[in-house]
Amino acid sequence: MPTDVENNRIVIDTNIIIKACIGEGSAFDILNKILPDGEFEVCISDEVLAEYEAAPQKKRFVKDSFKEKYPKFQQKAQTTIETLKLIATPFTPQQKLTEIADEDDNKFLELAVEADAFCIISDDEKHFKESEYLGVKIFRSYEFYSWWRKRDEP
Repeated sequence: MPTDVENNRIVIDTNIIIKACIGEGSAFDILNKILPDGEFEVCISDEVLAEYEAAPQKKRFVKDSFKEKYPKFQQKAQTTIETLKLIATPFTPQQKLTEIADEDDNKFLELAVEADAFCIISDDEKHFKESEYLGVKIFRSYEFYSWWRKRDEP
């Protein structure tokens, strides 16, 4: 884990937003405890925003059984996405990359490279298999949260 970063720019994968809106662990803590302080600059692109907006409408999130278990999910997702639209810095990636096996996940790396972000936060271990791509660190949500908490310790 880096103890020192060149900048405070981060890219957040959609799965982190979904987990945060469900209320799960480190993803929830990142979006609700860390980001409001403004310490990190969240980077966004039109493609990433489109995925953020489409994800909560996927079949599994609109099923009655899911709605019963997480009755406030849709409202939280909408609020979270609207907040990110307000606070995030927009970038327009200029190059297409094919580093990630899942073509859809390359948009996050393209954004991170364009923004010169120091990391992508993603819990997608299937497609973000490496700990770094093209100089961009890949953090799992629990790794990022742990790093954030420990970095100021003596």
